[in-house]
Amino acid sequence: MQNLVNGNEQKCVGCNLCVRHCPIEGANLARVDEFGEIKVVVDQSKCIACGNCVTSCLHGARTYEDDSAPFFDALASGEEISLIVSPSLYLNSPHTRGNLLAWFKELGIRGIYDAADGADIFLWAHLRLFQKPDFQKMILSSCPCIVNYCEEFQPELLKHFSPVQSPAMALSTYLRKHKGVSGKIASISSCISRDYEFSGLQGAIDYNLTYAKLRDYIKRENIILPRETAVLEHVFDVPNRPDSTISSLVFTANGTNRCLSHFLGREKNVYSAQGNSVYDVINEYVNVKPENRPDILDIMNCKNRCFGGHGNALNISRYEMVKYDNDLWKNAIEYGLDYHNAVCAKFDASLSLDDFTYDFQNTEQQPEPVPEAAIQDALKLLGKTAFKKRNINCGACGAKTCREMARRVASGYNIPENCVYKIRDEAISEHAKNSAYMDLIYNLGEMLCSVTNDNFEKIILDSLALLSRTYNVDAVSVWGTRENENLTGYTAYRQFLFQSPERTSEEFLPDEKLFPDDWINRLAKREYILYNKYGGYGDESMSQVVVKNPDFFGKIRSFLAIPLIIKEKFCGFLAFASTRPMNYGEKDTYPIASSGLLLFSTIIKRQLEENAYKDPLTGAYNRRYFMEESHNAFEKTKRTSGNACMLMMDLDFFKRVNDTYGHEAGDMVLVTLVSTVKSTLRSYDLFARYGGEEFVLMLPETTLEKGLLLAERIRSTIERTPFVYGDANIPITISIGIALVDFSQPYEASLKFSDDALYTAKKSGRNRVSLYIDDKDVDYDTL
Repeated sequence: MQNLVNGNEQKCVGCNLCVRHCPIEGANLARVDEFGEIKVVVDQSKCIACGNCVTSCLHGARTYEDDSAPFFDALASGEEISLIVSPSLYLNSPHTRGNLLAWFKELGIRGIYDAADGADIFLWAHLRLFQKPDFQKMILSSCPCIVNYCEEFQPELLKHFSPVQSPAMALSTYLRKHKGVSGKIASISSCISRDYEFSGLQGAIDYNLTYAKLRDYIKRENIILPRETAVLEHVFDVPNRPDSTISSLVFTANGTNRCLSHFLGREKNVYSAQGNSVYDVINEYVNVKPENRPDILDIMNCKNRCFGGHGNALNISRYEMVKYDNDLWKNAIEYGLDYHNAVCAKFDASLSLDDFTYDFQNTEQQPEPVPEAAIQDALKLLGKTAFKKRNINCGACGAKTCREMARRVASGYNIPENCVYKIRDEAISEHAKNSAYMDLIYNLGEMLCSVTNDNFEKIILDSLALLSRTYNVDAVSVWGTRENENLTGYTAYRQFLFQSPERTSEEFLPDEKLFPDDWINRLAKREYILYNKYGGYGDESMSQVVVKNPDFFGKIRSFLAIPLIIKEKFCGFLAFASTRPMNYGEKDTYPIASSGLLLFSTIIKRQLEENAYKDPLTGAYNRRYFMEESHNAFEKTKRTSGNACMLMMDLDFFKRVNDTYGHEAGDMVLVTLVSTVKSTLRSYDLFARYGGEEFVLMLPETTLEKGLLLAERIRSTIERTPFVYGDANIPITISIGIALVDFSQPYEASLKFSDDALYTAKKSGRNRVSLYIDDKDVDYDTL
C-alpha cells in the first residue's frame, strides 16, 4: 500500500494548519530544517489519510496519491477493467457526466456501474441487522479512515462496529459473485483513503480513483471528451428504478440518518456525526456508559459525507449542496419506496448477509505515556512558567492548549520554535538585549575614548563593570595570551589582566594554573567555551573535566570564555562567570565578543604604546618618551611659575660588573636599580633610561632643596641595596647630577646642566650628588 498523503517541504511555511486539523497526534511532525525554517512533515506510520491536512493547507504543501497512474497504464495495456462510479459524479460533472462515461468506454472500460446499487445492499444489510432480536448498539461507518483510526488507536470499539461492507465493496462483491464480472475493478469517488479498505480485501477492488485527480489528468493530457454520452449500468433486475433511489441518500450529508429514521422510526436512537469533530465523538464514545450510548452511531470523516470528500473536484457553493441533498431526498421518498421494497425482497431471497461482511484488524499503536516531569520541563522550555502563560491556548502551534503543546514537545511531535508566544517573548527579549548591547557599545566607546595614562586602569575596570551589569554576571575578566615557542600551544603565557568586580581571580574564577590547556588551545582555534553546570549547553570536553573535578568552578553555575582574535592572531580571551545556571546561550557569544574586542583593542593599544615608550629590559620609560613628556612638563611648569629639578644618574663602574659577573648579572643590576628608584618617586615624576647605564629624572613642582634631598635618598638607597647574583653580592653605587630647571633658557639647557653636574660627580670620585649652580658644579657634601 502506497503512502497516500505526502508533504512538500519546499512549499511548507510552518503555519500548523495541518497539525491543527489532523485528528492523530504525531501524524504531522514539526521540525526545523537545515536553513532554520519550521517545516511540518508526515509520519506515514500514523497517517490515516483522512485528508484534512490536504484541504486545510493553503500553500499546496500537502498532496495525496490515488491509483490514477497505474489505472490508465493498465487500460493502455489492454487490461480488462470494470468501473464503479460514486453518485457524487452528479456534482463533480453536472453537465458532462455522460461524456465522461463515454470517454471511459472509449478507453476500454468493460462496464460502468452505479455505486448506488451497492448502497442498496448496504442499506438492506443494516436494516436486517437492526431488526434482529439480538441487536446490540452499533457504530455504523463506511469510511475507511474512520475504521483505520479505530483499528490503530481505539481498537476496543471494533466489537461495536457494523461488519457490513461499504457500498463500493458490497457492489464489487455482488458483481464478482452474482454477475460473473471478471478482470479488475476500479472505483471512482471523492474518497482518498479507500486504498486502505481495498488493500485489505485482495481481489475486491484494484484501483481507487478520485475526481480531483481525474480532472487533473484530463487537463494535463489535454483530453477532449466525446460528444456522445453514456449512462451508468444497473445490476438489479427490478423494474421501475428511479434516477435516485433511497439508498443514494447514503452518500449525502445526513442521508444515512434520514434513511434509518425513515425505516426504523423512533424505534432506534440514531446519532450522526461528520467532519473534524467526529474523532472527538469516537473518543468520547469509549468513556460513555453503555446505557447512554445511542443505538446507532453513524459517523463519517468528511463533512457532507461522500459528497464532501477531500478528493472532490467540486465547484459549487454549500447552498447548492444543500439544495441538491434536499431535492434528492424529496425525489427518493416520492418515487423510490416501491423500488426499495422490491429490491429488499429480492435480496432476502437471493443474498446472504455473510457475503457482505468483513473482519476488522487490530493494529493498535499504543503511545508511550509522557511523564509529568517531562511535561513540566517542556513548559519551562516554552517559557511558560507563570499561570497566565501556561493558559494562553492560542492554538497557533496546532495544539488546543499550551499543556497539550508541552506534551507534544516532550513526545517529540512538536518543537518549541512552533510556539508563537515563545518566539514573541524571545524577540522582545532579543530586542531588549540589542538595545542594551547598543547602549553598552556607546558607553563603552565613550569611556575608552577618554583613556589617558593616568586613568587607564580605572577606565578598564569601569568598562568591565559595565559589561558585568549589562550581561548580569558576577565576574568578568580579561586574559592575555602569548604563544610559547618552546612548548606546544599557549600553556606558559596565560596572564590574568583585569577583573571586575575587583576580587581575586581565585574567588570567582579558576586559577590560571587550573585552566585546562586544551581549553586554551580550543580558544586559539576560535572555539568558545560555554558551560552550564545543570545541563543544556555544556560541551563534552568540559563535562569530562567537571566530572573529574566537581569543585572545579566552586559556586559558578555558568561560565563563558570568548576568544579575542585581532588580525588573525589569538591575543586573549574574555571570561564571564555567574552563580545562575543557564545564564548564557549561543546567541550571547557574538555581542560579548564584539564588546570584548573593543575593550581588548584598547588594552593592546596601551600595551603597544608602552612597548614603544618603555625599555624592554627594565620596564622604565625610554629616552624618547622622556623627551616628549618632560618637555610638556617643562612648558606646563613654566606657565604656572613653579619649580622643577632635572637629575642625570649613572651607575659607577658598570662595565666592571659586566666584565666580572657577566651581562646577565649586569641586566639584573639594571632591573633592580630601576625598581629601587621607582619606589622613592611620586606618580607624576618622570623617570627614564637615558641610555646604557645612564638614567634621567625630572621632578615637576619641586624646589632645589627637595630635589637635593631626593637625590641623596636615591644615592644612599642604592648604596645600601644588596645586588645579589648567584653567590655573589655585587657592590653598586650611583653618581647623580642635579640642576634646577632654568625657565629663562630652552628646555635642553637644563638637561645639559644636569649632565654637566653628573660629570663633576663622577670626576670627584663617584657615589655622590653634584649640583649645578651658575656654571659651577658643587658636591652635595659641600652644600
